[in-house]
Amino acid sequence: MREYNISNIYNFLRGKKNVKFYNHMPAHEICGKTDQATWDSYFKFSIVRNPFDYAVSKYYWQNRKQNPSKDGFRRWLLSNPPPPRLLVNRAITHINGMPAVDFMVRFEHFDTDIKEVAARTGLPPTLYEEFRNIGAKGGLRPKKATAKEMFDGFTEGIEYIHKSFADDIRDYGYQTP
Repeated sequence: MREYNISNIYNFLRGKKNVKFYNHMPAHEICGKTDQATWDSYFKFSIVRNPFDYAVSKYYWQNRKQNPSKDGFRRWLLSNPPPPRLLVNRAITHINGMPAVDFMVRFEHFDTDIKEVAARTGLPPTLYEEFRNIGAKGGLRPKKATAKEMFDGFTEGIEYIHKSFADDIRDYGYQTP
């Protein structure tokens, strides 16, 4: 059973449908649920991460209830079909192959980039400190499970990341660990 609040019912009675937004919603869906003037007026930003580090992080997150390992990571990365949600970032941040965001926060430069977001949006300059204190998803990945360690001697995995994330590697200058 769905729960509706008074504004949902009011909008329904006026012939307006309720617009729902959700985490990781693709830009084309958001754009489709707003008028052009609203879309254009918003400062839109997202986060990009070194794809080698991103793959390792995603593996540990998706396998946190199992016993993740270096060998398990290598099997997971080259599984067919590819691991779920590994290759969706550009589908979220781009519309018809073009960036739909005004700014990309680079995970590797999160402190300086999120401070720029704060400055450009009028959010408090302490925004970085507030994010830093959240600690979401922390502690799942062992310190030794670096991208350099997990990809060491893993030519097939390196080639897969280069092929799958060629645009991010090119656009943000990411290097093989």
